[in-house]
Amino acid sequence: MNKNITAIAIDDEDLCNKALEVEVRKYCPEIKMIGSFTDPREGMQAITDLQPDIVFLDIEMPWLNGFELLDKLQPIRFEVIFVTAYNEYAIKAFRSKVLDYLLKPVEPADLVDAVYRAIEKIHRKSRSEELEILLSRYASSHLTDILSIPTQEGLEFLNKKEIMYCEAEGNYTYIFTQDDKKRLVPKTLKDIEAMINDAGFLRIHQSFLANIAYLKSYLRQDGGFIELKNGKQLPVSRAKKEDLLNKFRE
Repeated sequence: MNKNITAIAIDDEDLCNKALEVEVRKYCPEIKMIGSFTDPREGMQAITDLQPDIVFLDIEMPWLNGFELLDKLQPIRFEVIFVTAYNEYAIKAFRSKVLDYLLKPVEPADLVDAVYRAIEKIHRKSRSEELEILLSRYASSHLTDILSIPTQEGLEFLNKKEIMYCEAEGNYTYIFTQDDKKRLVPKTLKDIEAMINDAGFLRIHQSFLANIAYLKSYLRQDGGFIELKNGKQLPVSRAKKEDLLNKFRE
């Protein structure tokens, strides 16, 4: 078993967090508890900072309930085990694609079953991610017109020519294609720019990367912006304006 699988607990009742930590240590020694939080807002930040493999999550909490917390963290990159006193949430929990749903007080056998299924799923995901890395490297080296992007299901291969523009969203990026679809990718805009490796794209703003092939016009008003062939307008920063105009001159 993997000795480095980590977990945190988020429950507004501190006694529940402590009891769960004791049971995990006793019955699931493969799991390392690296934090527990009674404020779901702090717990949400801890998920971002600590990147745990498993999150034990209460549902009814002040400020944010469990479903709201997960919604704010999409796409989910960890296994979720709900731990709650209310069984009426079970159907909604499984529709949210959580791994399991444990009722308080937690039975040791149920805890062990949930944790071991989480471990197996994490191992499968690790093996799958290794394959995805190999495929992505192959695409980068041999398929220069293709951009491989990670999804919740695996990898998607996009032809760079089909990408109209990309928009930064924190540590994520929206990719907009000519078929009017958008994809949220767990990579920064800077990462995407490096992966695209020019290919006719230009960084026109801190938050936007545009495919020059789809440019329709440049307008000076409101600080300057471009219009794409589909009518979408994107701002151009002052620092990038000269680079854009040079592209037009070319």
